[in-house]
Amino acid sequence: MLRLSLLTFACAGLGACIPPAAGDDIVGDDAPDASTAPIVGVAYGGSYAVTGSWDLSQPFGADGLGGMVADLMIEQILGLASVPSALEDEARDVVAGAIRQPIVDHVNAQIPTELIGSSPTMMALDRIFSAVEVGGSLDLVAAADPDSLSGTDTVSAIAVRDGDTVITVSMAELLDGAGVTVAGGFTGAAVASDRVSLARHPLELRFGRLVAIVARDALGIDADALADEAMAALACPELVAVITGGAASYDITVGGQGFSVPASTMITACDALRAELGERALGLVRPDAGISLGGPARLVDGDLDLVAEGVVSEPGYGGVITALGLPVEPQVSATFAASR
Repeated sequence: MLRLSLLTFACAGLGACIPPAAGDDIVGDDAPDASTAPIVGVAYGGSYAVTGSWDLSQPFGADGLGGMVADLMIEQILGLASVPSALEDEARDVVAGAIRQPIVDHVNAQIPTELIGSSPTMMALDRIFSAVEVGGSLDLVAAADPDSLSGTDTVSAIAVRDGDTVITVSMAELLDGAGVTVAGGFTGAAVASDRVSLARHPLELRFGRLVAIVARDALGIDADALADEAMAALACPELVAVITGGAASYDITVGGQGFSVPASTMITACDALRAELGERALGLVRPDAGISLGGPARLVDGDLDLVAEGVVSEPGYGGVITALGLPVEPQVSATFAASR
């Protein structure tokens, strides 16, 4: 029901699409002979018009900029302490349990209130980016192996909603003169007679730029100016003192081994992090951040002529937001429907 609702929402904003429907499986006399036929029983090569919906809201979760600073500082500490990869997960849990919330609280006390996770601004962005409407095309090419395929996923239109207001994003502004579409190539394989799996493929969305445009047009907020203000207010010596408790170093013991990072080294790393976060929209999202999408899809053959008139995503289609430098990339759930 959720998947159908998301597709309906996307289609309302960017055009008609073919919803998933029961009874589209190949059955009866129209089904190919399973003993000799390839897995895919439906011809699917060609170009399809696509509408879809992406949930890109994870970076605007409950912890806001304070959480981003905390997570990136924890990664800095693990690297500076030269924690072996075999102990990284355990060490991350230990360090996060000890200092993550104190860092969040300290940062939240310094930065503009708009960047605190519970602020109306962050909650509005979380809501708006939970259903980004996209339009474009899907081109599928059957490989020499009938159970393999390749293709191109192209995005040529992006829109968001804030209540009853629809904001259409200028692709030329988003891509800063580099074009008016975002495209990613992929490979795939058949998993059933009318089902395929599309491999994860990158889409160079310029997500940070998208955030800045939406924040400006939907909320009247200058995302870059807020990032500058936040980083100017955040003093690294004070932040590192929160981490070390005022000591000359930060020390941890994991797996029977001790690790230490001098406070002076952490201050240098923190200053570099401040400079980098100042280039991000709201201090959260790099301008060049993209997404990576893929997963299962179904070929729609409503008239059972063994030629697909559409392709729709199946549960599990989605991916991640890339290039944020986090140990776990924020998840993206996505749906699409394509027709020709």
